[in-house]
This record gives sequence, C-alpha cells and structure tokens, in this order.
Amino acid sequence: MNFTELYKNVTTEEKLTYLSDILQNNTDMQRDFMEKVAVVIQNTEHSDINTIDFKSLVDEFTKDILEEFECVDISEMDWDNYHDSGHYVEEWEVYQENAESEIHDAFQPVNDFLLDTILSNEIVEATAYVCALYKVCNIVEIDDPNESLGDMQRDTWLENMNNTLKYTQERILQVPGNNKIFDKAVQSFFEYFNNNLSENIELAKDLENILLILVEKGENQENIYEYIQEVGISSKLFPNIFNYFINEFETEEKWLKFAYDNYLLRDDISEKLLKYLHENDTDKFIEIGFSLINNNDKWNKFLLEYLDKQTHTELFKQVYLNVSNNNSDIKLYKEIQNILSEEEKNKFIDSVWSDTFKVKVYVAEKQFENAKNIVKKCNSLYDFSDIISPLFVDEPKFCFSRTKEFLFYAVEQFRGREKYKEMAEVLKIALTIPNYTEKVRILIIDIYNFNSRLRALKEEFRDAGIIST
Repeated sequence: MNFTELYKNVTTEEKLTYLSDILQNNTDMQRDFMEKVAVVIQNTEHSDINTIDFKSLVDEFTKDILEEFECVDISEMDWDNYHDSGHYVEEWEVYQENAESEIHDAFQPVNDFLLDTILSNEIVEATAYVCALYKVCNIVEIDDPNESLGDMQRDTWLENMNNTLKYTQERILQVPGNNKIFDKAVQSFFEYFNNNLSENIELAKDLENILLILVEKGENQENIYEYIQEVGISSKLFPNIFNYFINEFETEEKWLKFAYDNYLLRDDISEKLLKYLHENDTDKFIEIGFSLINNNDKWNKFLLEYLDKQTHTELFKQVYLNVSNNNSDIKLYKEIQNILSEEEKNKFIDSVWSDTFKVKVYVAEKQFENAKNIVKKCNSLYDFSDIISPLFVDEPKFCFSRTKEFLFYAVEQFRGREKYKEMAEVLKIALTIPNYTEKVRILIIDIYNFNSRLRALKEEFRDAGIIST
C-alpha cells in the first residue's frame, strides 16, 4: 500500500492526532500552521466573544442534544449487526450489550462536534456544549420495553458522558494557550453557573477539570481570579481552580486560610498543609492530623513518618494504633504499648475485629487467659493455627491440649480433601510447639489411624510430609 492509499484509509481523528503530536514540539511549525490554516488566531473571524449569550447557547445545545438522544432506539434488537462471540451468552446480556452500544454510538456526533468546535477555536461554544451535555445526560430517559438496561440506564448515559468529558480535556490540551478566548469561556461559565446556582452544584464537580485547563490556557488569569472572587464563587465548589489561583497570586497567609477551608476536599492540599504545619505549627498539625484520620483511614499511613512520640504524643498513639489494627501489625503495637494507659489498651482491644490479632495483643499484654478463651471458641480449621500459634511459647501445654481436642473433634465432624489438608497443616504447625514435638507426632499417628476408611485423609497426611507410614 502506497502513501496515498494509506492516507485515504486513515481516520480524520488519527490524522489530527498525528498533526497535533508534531505541532506540540515544534514552534516553527506551530507558527507556520497558524499562518496558513488560521485555526488559532487572536482576531478570530468567528462570532464576537463579547456578544455570545452563554445561557442561550446552553439552552439551544440542550434542546438539540436531547432531541438526538431521545431518538436512540433500544426497543429492537439489531440482529443484522450482531456479532456472535462464538460462545454461549444469555439473551439478556445480548440485549444489554446492544442497548449499551446504541447509546455509545449516539455520542460519536457529540465528540465530532466538540472536536470541530475546539479546533475552530470556538472555546466558549465548546464550554457551553459540555454544560448542555451534562444537563441532558442527567435527564434523558428513553423507552426500554425489554428492560435491557433496567435501573442502569442513567449510569450508562453518565458513563459515556464522562468519557466525552475526558476526550474534551485531551482535545483542549492540544490547542495553543495564552489566548483571551479561554478567559471568556471561563468567565462565561462562571456567570452562567452563579446565575443558575441551585441547578448547577453538581456541574462544578464534573466540569472542574476542563475549566482548570481553560484557566491555565487563558491570557489574563488574574482578572478571572478577581472576577470569581467578586461574584462570590465558593472555593469549596471549585477547590482545584482556587488552589491554582491562590498558588499563583496569593500570599502564604491567604493560601493557609484557603487550605484550612478546603483540606478535606483535596489530598494534595491536605499533604501540603500537613507538611507546612509540621514545620511551623505543632498544635495545628496535631489538630489537622486528627481531623484527617477521623475522616479517612488512609491518612494514618501518611502521618507515620511525620510523627514524634514526644512532640505529638496523642496523635502518635492514635495513628500507631489505627495502623496496627488495620494491618494486624503487632510490631507497631509493641512500639507504643508502654505509653498507653490501661484504659487505652482495653479500648483498643475492644476495637480489634480480628481474633488472630486480638490473641497477639493479649499475649503482648500477658493476658493469657483472655487469649486462651478466644482459642477455645475457635472451630475453624482454616483459622485455628493462626489463632493459637501466638501462645505456643508462653502456654505450650494448653496449646497441645487444645490442638489434640480440636483435631479429634475435626476428624469426626469434617469430611473432604480440603478439610484433610487443613488438618494436616494444623498438625504440621503444631510440631513447633516447644517441648511437645514427640507428643504431636503421636497425635498425628492417632488421627491418621482414627478411621481406616478415611483413605483421602491418609493420602493428604502423607503428601504433607507429616507421616511416612
């Protein structure tokens, strides 16, 4: 195949992607492209950006998109275009795949329109269009007589919408910045958003990433920042954008105020704030640290490397206890057990959900009777060794006696190779009970000979290497 034939067979999007990759890294070609094709120029011949009625655009686009989406027909199965997978598929799955495919295909004209609009530098229109798309995908409802999507129809529309929003971000990133059209798009959006606040709250979350790209590509970002402050846009609704502006234009004091207001909304703000407070304000560091670990367990591990036993005692104890409990990590518990009060220890033990870990904590605290009570209640072959083994060193006599009692119970109650494998594993581990190896070997023989008809048990014991008979 020669170049001409290949070029004809390549899609427009593939050509544009290739062109964009070349242009991104070659300023001379960018300049030449702008002169010859006039895709992106300051004095665009498109409609005057100062006269665009953003709300009217959103309303018009909403009407158009809704009409198109409501024409999607998932009531009939498209058997002509159905491709047999070659293996059995339930009929409902076929209908579901067909419905999902129909909705997916309905987004292709949407993506094409956005691509054309962005490449034509109609950024205000593209922004209005994604606002309209958001509105439509949250209200559109098409007939589904076969229940092909059931209660998943809304999720299907929103999933495709999110894919289109990501696609839009990628396309906007390929357009050269430092252009006032981006400023106008951002300002138009915020005017629209602020004037229709009650119906637009969720819009903030879904479109913020696109808006941030527009902000970064704008010509006069400081003016946009002043504008959104002037009209009272909440930083809690657009934490990414405010974080960008404050880092660019504000003092450390102003950033701190913003961070205190928004640290629960963004991980990077939380991390930056914690690192700053760790160096500059111990009391606030402890306060914010407690707030974060109470909000989300993931902050416990992050805080580990920043904590000092003397300086951050209470936070230090809580974080170590949380991580210890979450990961059943007895080593971490032992690091702090000497600075815990009896009340704190008992409260922690009550919070432990894992019996295996609870036994380890009881053993660390030398509360052997409490540990043995848990072991006595265990009737699970799968868990038995993990639960009893922490007591091997301190209570070997009890461990042998309980193991013997439990294994005779198990051989009477349980059948099947998996259970026999588990019995063999329990006995194999029991061989490590200090000073009881020979008694365990005798126990193995007794269990092995318990019932001559249990041939599978005998095979599993031999395969485990605990008996050679």
